[in-house]
Amino acid sequence: MPQTGLAGRREALDRLHDGLRRVREGTRQTVFLSGAAGTGKTALVSAFLSEIPSETGIAVARGECLELSQAVEPFLPLLEAFGRLCRDANGRRFVPLFERYAPTWLAQMPSVLQTAEPGAAAPSRMLRESIEAVEALSAESCLLIVLEDLQWSDPATLDFIAAMTRPGSLSQLLLICSHRPGAGGRLERIVQQAAEHRTCIELKLDAFNCREVAGYLDRRFAPHAFPVALADTLQHMTEGNPRQVADLVEEWIQHGVLAMAEGVWRLTTPLAQFHVMPRIEMETAVAEVRAAAIGAPAFRAPEIRLAPAGPVLIPPRPIEETGWKPETHYTRSGDVNIAYQVVGEGPFDLVFVMGGYHMLSISGGIRPSRRS
Repeated sequence: MPQTGLAGRREALDRLHDGLRRVREGTRQTVFLSGAAGTGKTALVSAFLSEIPSETGIAVARGECLELSQAVEPFLPLLEAFGRLCRDANGRRFVPLFERYAPTWLAQMPSVLQTAEPGAAAPSRMLRESIEAVEALSAESCLLIVLEDLQWSDPATLDFIAAMTRPGSLSQLLLICSHRPGAGGRLERIVQQAAEHRTCIELKLDAFNCREVAGYLDRRFAPHAFPVALADTLQHMTEGNPRQVADLVEEWIQHGVLAMAEGVWRLTTPLAQFHVMPRIEMETAVAEVRAAAIGAPAFRAPEIRLAPAGPVLIPPRPIEETGWKPETHYTRSGDVNIAYQVVGEGPFDLVFVMGGYHMLSISGGIRPSRRS
């Protein structure tokens, strides 16, 4: 079995391969893969798929849930997964099975069947057809279905997952369901029931510890002469989040902090110059800035400097020591008028948007101006 260079996830990969082995022996398996954003759920699944030899003939159907502001189409990730499967050159053989067992599904996939006429279908009928189709598909070939980001799933897809985790079913089906922890509601109940019936495998991806970060550096930079403490510093700066580890390392490369010299990767900035504020202190500083903006006990805004090793945050000082006071600025983001208060000074305004708002884009062509 070929092995990928995915750092810190060998045990999880081995458990996925163990589940696949049981499936090929005729026992259906469901894997619930959980982890916070950036912990590498998608990367783990992709690495697992890449380790499966092509000659095994395993059929793969992969779809993902989307975070949409409007009502989600029933079975959306499954429609994507089955559509991809049937469009694949090796999956065209499954189209007749859909025609026989799930004609309603095929009608929802015009890219697969050119003569299909999409129309409304009752979710209850589509659920029944999907179960029969999967039974037929997994009887003919080992079938691997991957459904990602189920924290945004529609109810119909959860009904399908619940049906697939019923005890006593024998088929060559491996169902991998990824989600963020704390999804709650129906998904959490399905996982609990499957665990009670021992019809699932639960995999939880945690953040990297220092040893795993060191392993990532060893794989990413071979050979290297980094100081041993670099892994500890990197883990501390990112709290071990794999995506942030990878992103920060790439930023260091772009800024020349990590560079190749005489065939060996080296750290060009002395480790003693790395200064990092733990996240809890960062959040406290942000809260103090927010308090100053709404008239609570005033603090000077924290200074954020872009150092070669990453962002450096200097704790705020009370306004009584500095004489700095909030200043109201006005700008626009599209059709939205925005008023915000600034404390401190610098070449640009750093705006913290608290609460449920995110992805705030301030038009670069409109300079903040003070209203008279």
